[in-house]
Amino acid sequence: MSNNLFLDNVSWKAVKYIRLSIDDKDTEDISNSVINQGKIIDSFAKNDNSITIVDSFVDDGYTGTNFIRPAFKAMMQEIESGNINCIIVKSLSRLGRSQEELLNLTRKYFPSKDVRFISIKERIDSYNYKKRLNGYELPMLAFMAEMKPMETSQNTRMNLEINRNKGLFMGSMLPYGYLRSKHNKHYLVVDENVKDNVVLIFSMFIEGNSMKDIASCLNDMDVLSPMAYFVKIGVRKLAKNINKDTYIYWRNKHVKKILSCEIYTGDMVQGTTASFNYKSNKRIPLPREKWAIVKGTHEPIISHSTFETASEILSKNQKPTVTKNTKPSIFAGYLYCDDCKKAMVRNSYSLNGNQYLRFICSNYKKNSSSACSVHLVNENVIYDVVLFSLQYQIENLLEVESILNKISIKHQANNVVTHLMKQKKEVNEELVSNQSLIKESYKDYACGILNDKEYVNIKSILQSDNEQLKAKLEHVESEVEKTTNLKLEYNSYIKEFIQYKNTKKLTRSIIVSLIDGIYIGEEKNIRVVFKYESKLKEIRSIFAK
Repeated sequence: MSNNLFLDNVSWKAVKYIRLSIDDKDTEDISNSVINQGKIIDSFAKNDNSITIVDSFVDDGYTGTNFIRPAFKAMMQEIESGNINCIIVKSLSRLGRSQEELLNLTRKYFPSKDVRFISIKERIDSYNYKKRLNGYELPMLAFMAEMKPMETSQNTRMNLEINRNKGLFMGSMLPYGYLRSKHNKHYLVVDENVKDNVVLIFSMFIEGNSMKDIASCLNDMDVLSPMAYFVKIGVRKLAKNINKDTYIYWRNKHVKKILSCEIYTGDMVQGTTASFNYKSNKRIPLPREKWAIVKGTHEPIISHSTFETASEILSKNQKPTVTKNTKPSIFAGYLYCDDCKKAMVRNSYSLNGNQYLRFICSNYKKNSSSACSVHLVNENVIYDVVLFSLQYQIENLLEVESILNKISIKHQANNVVTHLMKQKKEVNEELVSNQSLIKESYKDYACGILNDKEYVNIKSILQSDNEQLKAKLEHVESEVEKTTNLKLEYNSYIKEFIQYKNTKKLTRSIIVSLIDGIYIGEEKNIRVVFKYESKLKEIRSIFAK
């Protein structure tokens, strides 16, 4: 079968392909406008009697790095249907800005479809100048076409990094509960109309409600979903492919996104993901140390402690057993077998017409007694033990607080710091003295008072002493810093607990705020591990000094 590109006197049914990106609109090159591209192509075609322009395809506002463009796809369909056999563009970059794709189209796809390709600016013509398509020139021209998005990507990344580090909001999508400041679009202000919904989501989640329950509650209250709300107030436009009957409702994913957004604490947290390069759309999660975090850039909606509590629950990824007749347990995600350390799971049983809830070792339930024993205990027993343990812990802390009212922790810690600073001064004086002795011994050696062996021996001893003194100095400085920090940590620890000193009822928020884990032993003994226990031991060691 003959190929048009190798025949004489071919009649070419040509189409104009025109593309203008948003970036092109910002440049001073008016020849890139849609109208001028069309005029340039028309002028070229008039000088070739074999070419007849049969159609025009225009992608206005589409980047050249993406070949999934409406007009481009329509043009390719016309090629597949055999309706056209020639494509004319003003320049190679109008067809696209990916070297790989440009070479694939011009060297492989178009020739395989008997399609003539003409780029006016570069004088590329697959019919009249076939050799130019096979040499080194076309790859170079295609690479030059790709240079612009490469440079744009680099500049964009650099500007994003600079502005993120300044604490400016650089996201395209606002967090629900915030709006852009009227004075500066990169500053966030609280949206008073919906901020209470954010507070409700966090409080319900901490109290033990599932994300599904929270979404259902918001839907029952006729609260619009984040997207629906932003569309309503004109912040966002609704995509054409979204079902208008379903986008107004809250989903689990909406709730989870809000619970995971640290921006609600008043800190600007950005740059949590990155793409490998400008050609890849896949986002890669980054470790926290690579995030752009700037403290206190805007008004918070929830506190840091509330966010940390919610994050802790999310990280446990627990899925409590819930039925129509039972609510999720306040202990979900906090109960463990004290022997195999696996999670405890809840089930229910009936006795004398009453329903009871109990926990058993998940390892036993899954793998039977060969893995672990049952560790069976009723939920109400766990509840009573944990409540008693909490009350006992708070009583102890109240006693400590009473002592601190007489002898403040600041006074205690300052005494320790004073003692440590005295040690630091003594160590520094010894270091200076040793350095002076090394210099004196060298003078004695130079004067012949000391021989080689004596000088080396004295110098070695003094240098060894110096190393030990430096290690001691480093330890003392570390203790000073630790003692100073503990003053604040201990006050925070007491405050966190004693706010519940009059509580007679356990809640999910109390469990999450104060407890690290609850461990069930084989003999049904229950061990409660409270938060900050290691810090408490450090504080007590300071009192003992």
